[in-house]
Amino acid sequence: ASIPAIYALGKKLFGENAALAAAALAAVNMFQIRYSQEARAYSLVILLATLSTYFFVRAIDDGPAALNYRIAYVAFSALGVYAHLNFCLLLGVQWVFIGRQRLVRHLIPATWMLGTLLVLVTPMASFIATKDHGQLNWIPSPSFLSVLEFAKLFTGYGGTPLLAVYGLLCLTAMMVPAGAAVGPCGTDELRWATRLISSWLFVPIISTLFLSIWKPVFVDRFMAVSAPAL
Repeated sequence: ASIPAIYALGKKLFGENAALAAAALAAVNMFQIRYSQEARAYSLVILLATLSTYFFVRAIDDGPAALNYRIAYVAFSALGVYAHLNFCLLLGVQWVFIGRQRLVRHLIPATWMLGTLLVLVTPMASFIATKDHGQLNWIPSPSFLSVLEFAKLFTGYGGTPLLAVYGLLCLTAMMVPAGAAVGPCGTDELRWATRLISSWLFVPIISTLFLSIWKPVFVDRFMAVSAPAL
């Protein structure tokens, strides 16, 4: 289910060629295949993260269906938080990188979207605040080798060569010249889309590593929330 969702998001942000490439990579990525075979929520997190971001992008567009997209965004985002708490990092990325102009232009709908989302996830927040009895105490502190092994698995478990290829492609994608004729939208929209996807990829991973200095919470499968961005 995540594959067509990734295609839809890629097409909306960067055009059909990028969408086809993203869907093809998602279909064969070993990280996603591995955790889709576990009876846990990780593949669901990948799907909900993709749908949340897709409807977020559509929700801040002006159009006759904007209300439907906003309702869908709130619903899928709330479900994502209940699927895994790391989903909150993606929501933070979305709203931090929405941009001042978009936020001002959509201030009223943004306010009720955020307000409704906060109400829906209040039970989860209450549970975390009152029922934390050391459920994550089994997680070891991350080391350089464990992070490296995660990076290899995340990029398809093809060893250092495939990791290097993915790294090079990611850097190239983020450094596309501002005036390049890429994507279905203008240069500013392309810049914004690139920042959004790049932040979605890196911020949850880096934030979790920094948090692990205080309390270890870095586990490879917990990073499923960033998998669609890759």
